[in-house]
Amino acid sequence: MLVNVASAEVPGLLRVNPGNPDASYIVQKIEGIAAVGVRMPANGPPYLPQDRIDLVRRWIAAGAPMSSAPPDRLIVTSTIPAVSEIAAPGLGKLTVVFNANVDSSRASADTFTLRDAADQPVVLSGVRVPVGRQNVVELTTAQPLAAGSYQLAVRLHNEVPGIVVPEPLQEALRDAGANEAEVGFAHARELLAAARDRCAGVYLVAPYRKPLTVLELLS
Repeated sequence: MLVNVASAEVPGLLRVNPGNPDASYIVQKIEGIAAVGVRMPANGPPYLPQDRIDLVRRWIAAGAPMSSAPPDRLIVTSTIPAVSEIAAPGLGKLTVVFNANVDSSRASADTFTLRDAADQPVVLSGVRVPVGRQNVVELTTAQPLAAGSYQLAVRLHNEVPGIVVPEPLQEALRDAGANEAEVGFAHARELLAAARDRCAGVYLVAPYRKPLTVLELLS
């Protein structure tokens, strides 16, 4: 999250301060004037060209507006537990983050469907939009969940633009049950090996709160 969220490096500054690009830590980082750390991107140069920096500045100066997508075109941007993460046994709450504000009057157990790793429906006892976080929905389950990824790979395939999870892989993850993580990692290793001769690098996204797990792909 960026807007109205304090910087981890300089807690006195917001990452994005709506209406004030000069007081937004993200602007200071991409312009190379931040008092802490290196200029972003950290692997630069090259750095962002001035026209891109100006675009970020204009967005913040305009109030850092969220997407204006209507409610029936909302897109899930992230979840906690994260995509493909194995949820700890006993989990009773999931958090879903959208690309735009959610109409709280439309958020209910009837508008969300959750299925477990065995493709069985999970009964929800509560669905709410937290105050001050209109793009977030918290799902509370009627019973604690067993470990599993809860078809987040399917959600990734269906709802994140530009990302495709092939049907055979979706079936393999579904059939793997509790061994989903092993199947997913094996496939990821195959992709990394195939990419070595095709591109200069890859972008790895670690599961939520488990950043070191990506090292398993590189071992």
